Amino acid sequence: MPKTLLNLRGVTSLVVDGDAYTRGLIASMMRGFGMEVPAVADNGEAALAHMHHHYVDLCVIEAVLSDMSGADLVSRIRRSGKGQIRFIPILVLTGYTQLRTIATSRDAGANIVLRKPVSPRALYDRIAWMAKKPRLFLETSEYVGPDRRFRDVPPPGGEYRRETDLEKTTNLDAAGVFNGPDRRKREGAPPDGVHRRETDFQKMANDSDPSAVLANSDPTKSEGAVSS
Repeated sequence: MPKTLLNLRGVTSLVVDGDAYTRGLIASMMRGFGMEVPAVADNGEAALAHMHHHYVDLCVIEAVLSDMSGADLVSRIRRSGKGQIRFIPILVLTGYTQLRTIATSRDAGANIVLRKPVSPRALYDRIAWMAKKPRLFLETSEYVGPDRRFRDVPPPGGEYRRETDLEKTTNLDAAGVFNGPDRRKREGAPPDGVHRRETDFQKMANDSDPSAVLANSDPTKSEGAVSS
């Protein structure tokens, strides 16, 4: 059973795929999830025409279409000036899992990319993820779509460029080392058992069992190298 159960009654969708069998299969899965009967289109222009006259809550697009690529269709949807069309959650299906293919769809503005063949469980989980984990919608000269960052980690090179990142930069010293509030939410030993913070040594010194302090401070009990 899926980890997350959603009430998808009344949710409208559009399936865009040039293969009639695949369109029918995906549409049947989505109908089985409780959605309204999905609308279908066999190419990008037909999909755009449908969305200009009918609002949909979700769009599922094949990465390779007869008249344009799935990424091109995603980009046209995101840059459309037609009201809410540009904000529609988009899931791209692809039989090609090369990083370049995935990155192209992501950079065009897709919410998520799913590998084919598709199982009902995988499709449902991705739909539930999009529903439960909404992301900020960004609009720049180079990109329009949901925030592409899935995790809250420093940017490559440590260079923060977004206004929302300014607060994070105040927690870095001149060497780029984090000096903000403790990010640990729970008390306990570190994952590898090696204490590295000054406050950790204070906790060790206050331990009621002297042998525990010796065990943790004995250099013969720590790893000599960190494996990559």
